[in-house]
Amino acid sequence: MLVLALFVFVWLFIGRDVMLRPQSARRWIGAAADGDIVYVFGGQDMASDSGLLDEILALNLGSHGAGIAGHLPWPTYRPQICALNGELYILGGSSGSEYFSEILRFDRETKEYMVAGHLPEPRALGGVAEAGGKLYYVGGCDKTRYFDEVVEFDPSTGEAQILMTLPAALNSPAVAATEHRLYVVGGRDKAGNRSDLILEIDLVSAAVLRTGHLPSPRTWTAATALGDVVYVFGGLDREPLDDIIAITTTASELEVDVLGHLEQPLARHVAAVVGDRIVLIGGDPIDWKNELLVIEVDPESLAETRHRFRGIIQRSTEESGDDPDRDR
Repeated sequence: MLVLALFVFVWLFIGRDVMLRPQSARRWIGAAADGDIVYVFGGQDMASDSGLLDEILALNLGSHGAGIAGHLPWPTYRPQICALNGELYILGGSSGSEYFSEILRFDRETKEYMVAGHLPEPRALGGVAEAGGKLYYVGGCDKTRYFDEVVEFDPSTGEAQILMTLPAALNSPAVAATEHRLYVVGGRDKAGNRSDLILEIDLVSAAVLRTGHLPSPRTWTAATALGDVVYVFGGLDREPLDDIIAITTTASELEVDVLGHLEQPLARHVAAVVGDRIVLIGGDPIDWKNELLVIEVDPESLAETRHRFRGIIQRSTEESGDDPDRDR
């Protein structure tokens, strides 16, 4: 009986929800969804508040299994991640003291990387979206300046070029795409001012077509598109925000409506589309404790489902340099 009891205890311990374990808590992550699997890249260890992570977590929304899918070539703050045609691309990022220009393609079968291209200059803390089979990296910063560029990357050729410049340089904008239009939402300028602007960019003419305004300025928000509607979730003004905003893109003007509110304020998170659902990943909620949040939001009812996962995560960290968002 003692052996059986010990076996049951070990089984329950190993199989408990890993999202409640200290080793799962992290911020400054990059994330994207492919099918029912959410991939979480790098970030900062929230338990120690110093170490950077190189892990790639794979979180299955169907089976609720979790595990390590691979490791980044280097521990990284907030790389920009995009899924395209079954491939995962990692754009830029920072170690705090160093910024990266590499655009990497990750093979989930071999867990190996290939350098698919390079950004014009190293950068982190921008926004990324896919449209028409190409990736678009917007804004961002390096150690001394902010970028006002929209960089277009064509995976078929490996070429990256500056498509256009924004009206102002932006750090940490949210970016979403609908067919041949790009939407740049919020962000922060070099002086630390948060933006309430929504920019609609035509990717054919490389021009700003229309502008709109959020209900309040914000940075570190998350945006994604379902059909012709761009959804915006929370963000940071002086405090984290909880509003859920819909930007209707088919009207004569950009229509901006507050649909409702998240169950708690949230900032520094990532949004991804999984089928007809929206999933919010990571961030700094008020009661984050030791949990990496994965919250599914129904765009129709706005009902929230918090996902938790089972598996074993072995953490590996390295000491970070300067926080890339400190004083920015």
